[in-house]
Amino acid sequence: MQNAQIRLLDIIAYERVVFSEIQLLNNCAK
Repeated sequence: MQNAQIRLLDIIAYERVVFSEIQLLNNCAK
């Protein structure tokens, strides 16, 4: 069960990184 929690945290962290990179790209495109 703990392994699933770690996987979920990895997914959340990865999504945050992707989201911040998309925001940076949007800022550069303006």
